[in-house]
Amino acid sequence: MAKILIADDEADIRDVLRIGLERAGHSVSEASTGSQCLERLKEERPDLLILDVEMPGWDGYTVQLHLSQNVMTAKLPVIVMTGLQPAKKLFENFKQVKGFLNKPFEEGQLVQLVDRCLQKQNP
Repeated sequence: MAKILIADDEADIRDVLRIGLERAGHSVSEASTGSQCLERLKEERPDLLILDVEMPGWDGYTVQLHLSQNVMTAKLPVIVMTGLQPAKKLFENFKQVKGFLNKPFEEGQLVQLVDRCLQKQNP
């Protein structure tokens, strides 16, 4: 199915996401920091990015700014993941943000959102 990059500083969250996505047939790679996320994007060219808002160093918003300003990543669909509802406002104006995943989440919600975002990308 799709190649998905997960960017989150919490290993437990990455594990839950990876397990759910792999069960749904996707291949998954992981990054624990914003700068590591940008490096993985250059190397791997995923079909979708799941981006946490709060990460050490470069937070999710800073990563999103870089993505939107780079020709190579400006069209990459992004799902923003957060437990902070007000943080969503920061990301609403980015066209490449296709959805939001609220923490905590259920595996079914994750898979449904990912499938919907991938379908929007490939109608």
